[in-house]
This record gives sequence, structure tokens and C-alpha cells, in this order.
Amino acid sequence: MYVCVCVCVSQAVVIAAAGSGAVQLWGLASGTPAHAEAVSFLHVRCVTVPFTVLLLTLQASLECMRVLLPPAWMPAPERVRTACTY
Repeated sequence: MYVCVCVCVSQAVVIAAAGSGAVQLWGLASGTPAHAEAVSFLHVRCVTVPFTVLLLTLQASLECMRVLLPPAWMPAPERVRTACTY
């Protein structure tokens, strides 16, 4: 989970720092209105990327727990048998 957070934060920093240069690399001149819109889109994207990746990671972790851990309503021997089959 910590690796995920570090990767997300570093990706956001890179997008925020290199946003204007990346937009110019894509072919938008710096004085055009489309350039300003593209840079603002990248700034919004760099804020939302860490949250998106963290939510997806959390969802995957919870799904693994759901698959690996049998429900509490199962009788104890069956819970052990179910947990061992995965």
C-alpha cells in the first residue's frame, strides 16, 4: 500500500511539474486557449490520480479478503475447509 501511495504522489508531482511542457510536446502552442485548457485538465488530473489509484487498490484488497475469508455464518469446520481451498 505504501508503494502505491509513493507511486501515485510521484506521478502527480511529475504531471504537475511537466504539464505545460507535455502539452507543448503534444503540439499545442503556449499562447492558445486550448493550451490553457489542456494544462488545467492535467492539473485536475494530477489531483485525482492518487485518489483513483488508492480507491482501486482498496477495492482489490477488499475483494481479496472477501474471497479468501469465508463468511462468519458458516459452521467452523466448513469455514476452515473453505479457507483452505483458496
